[in-house]
Amino acid sequence: LEHFALLGAYFFKNYNNITLRLNPYDKTGKCFYPKAEFISEATHSIKLDRSFEEIFRTWSKGNKSSVSKSKRSEVKVNLAETANDWKTYYEIYENSLIRWGDKATSRYEFELFRLLSGLDKNHVKLWLGEFDGEAVAGALCLYSNKHAVYWHGAAKEKYFNLRPVNLILYEAIKDATE
Repeated sequence: LEHFALLGAYFFKNYNNITLRLNPYDKTGKCFYPKAEFISEATHSIKLDRSFEEIFRTWSKGNKSSVSKSKRSEVKVNLAETANDWKTYYEIYENSLIRWGDKATSRYEFELFRLLSGLDKNHVKLWLGEFDGEAVAGALCLYSNKHAVYWHGAAKEKYFNLRPVNLILYEAIKDATE
């Protein structure tokens, strides 16, 4: 904890605009940053200690319906395999940034995604939703031991009605339970 406090003190002293996201299940970090402004955010988690079918049964009627609609619309979900897949996802993200405008909570350069694409595929997976051979949405998930995190996502507004993100998350959560 001492290292955590020193690191925080350094960054808050030397940088004007920093966002630090603490573990949502551990509130002790707040005591190390008395001058920081804390904003409440929501964190959703799913215990993956049961079958995917049991987990899916707990989903709302609307989410189940969206997954069905996406499947009926013949949206396909695949894992990114090539550098071009990652570049295509980044283009979807850039388009989302335009749509989000000032409400975007972060902005990343392609270099971050390029670096992530070179990491172990057991720890970093980019899920892509495709319609008619075109990538229309994506979700970047990070994995460690028995922990999976949906870290980043973007979608083309034109295809929202097909609910590709719902199907991507369905497939990513199903994969994580396995």
